[in-house]
This record gives sequence, C-alpha cells and structure tokens, in this order.
Amino acid sequence: MNNHFNSEVKKGLKDKGISMRELARKSGLDVSFLSKILSGRRNPPRKEKAINKIARALDIREERLVFAAGRIPKKLIPVFKDVRTIDRLLSGKLQSGKEKGSQVAQLDVAAKKKKNKRINQDIKKSPLGVGRLEDTLL
Repeated sequence: MNNHFNSEVKKGLKDKGISMRELARKSGLDVSFLSKILSGRRNPPRKEKAINKIARALDIREERLVFAAGRIPKKLIPVFKDVRTIDRLLSGKLQSGKEKGSQVAQLDVAAKKKKNKRINQDIKKSPLGVGRLEDTLL
C-alpha cells in the first residue's frame, strides 16, 4: 500500500486537528473507505477527484496529494509528456533555490506550447517549486 499518501493524509489530519469522521464528512467520502486506506488495507483512491476532495478538506495542495498517491495530476500531464522535462527531473537538473524561477518559467513555456491555458494559469498562480515536485516524485 502507499505509505507516502497515508502519511500525508495523517499529517493533514493532525495539522488540521480533525478526526477521520470529520474528514469523511468534509470530503464526502465514506469513513470506512478512508479507514481502510489509512490502515494500509486499501490503496489510495483511483480517481483524482476523490484525492482532490481529501486534499481540499485537509488544506493540502491537490497536486501534492496526487503525487503522494503515485500519480501525475491530470493538469500536469501535458507538461510531463515532454520527454525533456522528465529527463531534467531524473538527471537532477531541476532542483531548488536559484533555479526555482527558471523552472517555473520552463514549465510555463511547456504549458504554452501545449496551448493549455488552465495549466498556464495554475503555474502562474502558485510557486510550483519543481524541487519540491521532484522530492514528491521520488
């Protein structure tokens, strides 16, 4: 089962100070479903929509929780279709600090090339921090 997803959700529960029942109520998901996931008897939800509901209920970035579940967020798939982006991630060339601004710019350019306005807007709205993205992928 996915320990990274479980730990992210458990940390979110603790940070938010809510119970699993409260998470179930806020996310609209069944409490027994969440219990099985967090106990490791079931994998994280398959549907990104369900993962996003959990993330919103816990005030966690949706993309972070989707990555923790071992998936690529749908709105970032066009960016990851560019083999060069994957090569840069795997080679460690996209890491942190000074390169952060240029990394976001690179992803912005990739989004524009794909003509996906929603991805472009999302990238501009938040500091993506590809170094954090790489950490989440590993």
